[in-house]
Amino acid sequence: MVTLSSDYLGGTITRIRLFASAPNTALAQALCDHLQQLGATRSDVVALDADGDGADLAICIAGEADDAVAALNRRLSRQALPCLFVHVDGGRAQLGPWTYYGHTPCWACYRTTLRFFRGQPQLADHGGSADPAVFVPFVTAQLLALLRGESALIGGAVLAVGGGEADAARALKDPLCEVCSIWSRQPTEAFYVQQD
Repeated sequence: MVTLSSDYLGGTITRIRLFASAPNTALAQALCDHLQQLGATRSDVVALDADGDGADLAICIAGEADDAVAALNRRLSRQALPCLFVHVDGGRAQLGPWTYYGHTPCWACYRTTLRFFRGQPQLADHGGSADPAVFVPFVTAQLLALLRGESALIGGAVLAVGGGEADAARALKDPLCEVCSIWSRQPTEAFYVQQD
């Protein structure tokens, strides 16, 4: 059996919790079965309202505008559980943002990026495939690259599943994000410098 380990995340990965919206449960289960074969033997698929207790890593597979994804993002931030967000819309899929809370943009940061930088490529611009034959190997390859610290997702890329880095959008870390930024919980005076 292969052991999934990561110097980047600092340990062995035995349990990946896959959070899935109802329409995406079968896709999440196909990915989970593949990850179990790779060594993440205690991995499971749960609903979006479950928690991440006991997991080493999370993957969220859902529709982008789902309020449940926003709530999950807040819960995972409190648990400091790294998460790879996957947006599936019909037959299209987009991988990212990769969220290593405190280090990389979270789902809320990405939503802010889309809202304020309207020129950002959208899922409809790229396509990306939600076909399990394309989706499972692509997500697995990107996850293994993440564990090695070598994926473009670490730098904020958001990839169309099956596409290359040329098809990437960018998620920017929001310094005032109410979910993942410590600045959002600091007094406003922290932004000012007094000079005499």
